Order: sequence, then structure tokens, then C-alpha cells
Amino acid sequence: MNCISTEPQYFEDLTPIQSLYTKDASNEYSADSGLFSGNSKDQFFKNPITSLPIWAEGDVDKYYAYYAYHEVTRLDRLILNIANYFGIIIHGKKTQIELDSHLKCFDIQKLLIEGPYENPILSTTAQMLIYDNLNDIEKVYDIHLHNLGFDEDNFLNPKASAFGVATHLDYIKFSLLRYACGITSPQGSTNEARKRLYLYASHFPKLIGVVLPFHKAILGDGKVDWDNTGSYISNHTVLKTAGRFESLSSELLPATSIHPLDPQWREKLFRAHAKGIRLVKWVPPQSIKPDTPLFDNFYRMMKQLDMTLIAHVGPEHTIPTTESTRIWVDWGNPLRFRKPLKLGVNVILSHCGHKDLIPDLDHPQRILVPGYQLYIRLAREAHQKNLKGEWKGKLYGDLAAVTTHYGPEFIRELLLLANEDGFRLIYGSDYPYTNLIKPRNDAYTTCSKAGLVDPRYVKPLQEIREWNPLLANYIFTRVLEFQRIDGEKIRFPKSIFNGEYEGAKLKLIDPVMWLQHKECSVF
Repeated sequence: MNCISTEPQYFEDLTPIQSLYTKDASNEYSADSGLFSGNSKDQFFKNPITSLPIWAEGDVDKYYAYYAYHEVTRLDRLILNIANYFGIIIHGKKTQIELDSHLKCFDIQKLLIEGPYENPILSTTAQMLIYDNLNDIEKVYDIHLHNLGFDEDNFLNPKASAFGVATHLDYIKFSLLRYACGITSPQGSTNEARKRLYLYASHFPKLIGVVLPFHKAILGDGKVDWDNTGSYISNHTVLKTAGRFESLSSELLPATSIHPLDPQWREKLFRAHAKGIRLVKWVPPQSIKPDTPLFDNFYRMMKQLDMTLIAHVGPEHTIPTTESTRIWVDWGNPLRFRKPLKLGVNVILSHCGHKDLIPDLDHPQRILVPGYQLYIRLAREAHQKNLKGEWKGKLYGDLAAVTTHYGPEFIRELLLLANEDGFRLIYGSDYPYTNLIKPRNDAYTTCSKAGLVDPRYVKPLQEIREWNPLLANYIFTRVLEFQRIDGEKIRFPKSIFNGEYEGAKLKLIDPVMWLQHKECSVF
């Protein structure tokens, strides 16, 4: 096989940040809490530093300060213990070895071949839910998975996640999330999270999961704004996660994340395309305004390469908000994506517009409305424009976090619209949020009380979640239903899950090019 190297290269032109890290009297960078002084750095780092991540900009002390902020503390462990006591985190205290052993206690392949069998982990009813909803489908596409981590060149801004720097609420939320990922220490954290995702995915037959990276915040002059980058998960991390995964029954695929203000965006799009990648991830509140004419060439290139845009919509709470970046918050407005649709780019809006209140850009007073209402409006507009030939791009919405975290009203609205012409939905789980349960507000129980889940399924669904929360999220979404006034019961159509997407397959990967890249690369 003729292998052409497409390994990632870094061309970043970085800007210094001074507001987060300050120099003390000894001219060394330190966190405000003074976590590093004298030789105390040595206790955090067992091995010598051989290279610095790009966000450190060549400054060793900035590197040390970053890890000092994120080092696991007694407060972190207290939050973990409290969360586990109240059942907020699934498998929060299980080590990778313990989780591996736990998952192996149930043979899902045996279930799919032979049917339910006697097992202490899952009841017969729980097994039947899995059997019925996996045996009637060829593949299950989950287009919204995350592999978080502090290292491998990734950057999680302390201002949005660390105690004493982030708000108390943001700190607690992020502490829960890191444990939901299986992270026990900042060093090696990306691989810890990777291994946990592998464990769940390998016990989810027929899964085709797409792992999403996050771009940096980049300013108009092409310089990286690390100070206002909330989360940066590199394309290389995602390639490694997808490329190293081995399973006979499931698969992980990479997306790419390329900022349109990156001076090297053309080269990066071509390199991603050469690997077979067809899905481009954006986080607009991280300095991307989707409706500016500055990005027309980016959209045209995406159209030419037959690449699809998947974008976070609604606010993004992991991004620090300052006076200079406050305008970014509204750049995740669903109505701003008319531009790429008009230019022929297929667009997937994550979370179906979000549940939070967002300014209605079509209203003269810009009144605040739930984001999903704007998504629904845009979906209907796009369908009419498609029928008239005015817009070539198709609009989709993914269900990431919607079914487990956004409430019955949102779900009911989507169920009613799921079979409407031109209303396209795609399944996404938003893992690792699948591993978090709202205290005293379990989605399974809440939806059952709202008439969206058969009450007999609640306990079996909880059993499945306790075994494999990634699989449970899919099963839960499949069994959601709403009974109309005329007695008809509506469920999400199978096309949402199997990659057909209204009969026209949305290209997420070129399998031949991706396979060639995997065979020719060392991840």
C-alpha cells in the first residue's frame, strides 16, 4: 500500500497571556494560591519534561502553574464522595480494572445471539430492552462523543474549571465531569478518559461513535487567544482515540475541529479530508461568528470537499466570559447558520438548539426564547428553501444531552416533530454527560411521570445504565414515546440512529481513506 503521511503539523502563532498567570518576586509564574514554591514542583512531576504543550508558549513555569491549578485536592475528593453518595456519577469510584471486570460480568454478544439468559447484573426485562433495540438495527451512529483531558497538548482553562479561579458552580460541574470521564490525575488524564470510553464502546455492539475535538479561540489577526479558550481538545488526540480503538463489533471515528480564522485553515481542511474525515466541529462561542462574510470561502471549501459542519449552539459554560469576549456568547445562536446553509453546506446543530434562552435575531427587540424554538424555526425555513432550490445545504439537529438533561417538555416537542417533512434529527449521546444524573431529577423517572416512558421500563433502564451508561442512553432514547390525542404513539424513527437520516446518508467519514490512514499511521 502506498502510504502518504498526513500526520498533524503545528503552525500556531501564539499570543502571550499574562492575566491568568502572574510572576512573583522571584520572577516565576505561580497560581494565585501559591501552589508551587521552591522545590514543591517535584512532588507533582515524576518524570522530567521533554517537551512543552503549545499553550505553554515555551514557558516551563506556565506549564507548572497549569497543572498546579488542576491537581486533585481533598476538596475534589470530597465532591466525588458526595456525588457518589447521592448517585450523581455513574461508576465515579470504579477504577479502569474494576470497570472492565464489571462490564465483563454480562455477555452482551451472547444476549444478541441466544436471547436473555440468567444473569445477576441485568434482569430479563432489561435484557429484552437491549435485545429488541439492538437486533432490529444494523448500526447505531452516535455522532457526539468526547475524550476530555488535560494533557496531550490539550488545554482546559483553569478560569472555567479550577477551584479559586472558576466560579464555584463551574468548578463543581467540571469536577463532576472529570470523574465521569474516569480521570484521577491531570497527568495522563487524556489516556485515562480514552480507556474508559473504550470500555463502554467495546461493550456496545454495532456502535459507530464519532469523537469530537474542540478548536482554540483565535482572533481576527490569526493569533490564538489562550486566555479566552475554554476547552481545547486537539485533532491529534481524537485521531489517536479513534485510530487505536480495536473492536470486532463497534467502531470509533474522528471528526476534526478547524477554526476559520486559523491562518492554516485550508491546509488543515485538506489534511483532514485526506484522512477520510468529513465532519468539522465548531464551538461558535469560542470566537466564531457563523454569519460573517469573512467565512464564505471556508464554507465554499467545505462544500467542495463534501464536508459537514457540526456546531455547538446555545451558550457554552466552559468558556470564560469577559468584557472583551461577551459578544461571543450569542455567536452560537441557531439563526446565524443560515449563511452556511445558503452556501450549500450541510449543518448539524448540536443539542437541537439548546434549552437555554437565546435572543431571537428575527425579532426587533431580540426577545429571549428557548434555543430549540429557534432551531425548529430554522429547520422549517431550511426545508422550504431546499424545496425551492434556494438553499442547497440541509439542516440537522443532534440529540446530544437532550433526552437525559433537557427535560420532558423539550423531548415531547421533538417527538411531535420527528416525523415532519424536512425535520432531520441525528442521535448523539454527549458522552461523558451520559454518566451524570441530576440529583432527585433522574431523566428516566421524570420522563415516566410525564408519560414519555412506560413506567415498567424505569427500573430496567436504570439497571442497564448501572452496567453501561453509553448503551443505556441509546436504549432510553429508542423507547421514548408520546401518545397523541388520537391515540397514536410516536417514537423517534429508526433513521435517526442507523445513519440513513431521511433516506439520504450523511457522509461522516470516507471509510476507504480512513482505513488507509489507520494502516499507514502510528497513533
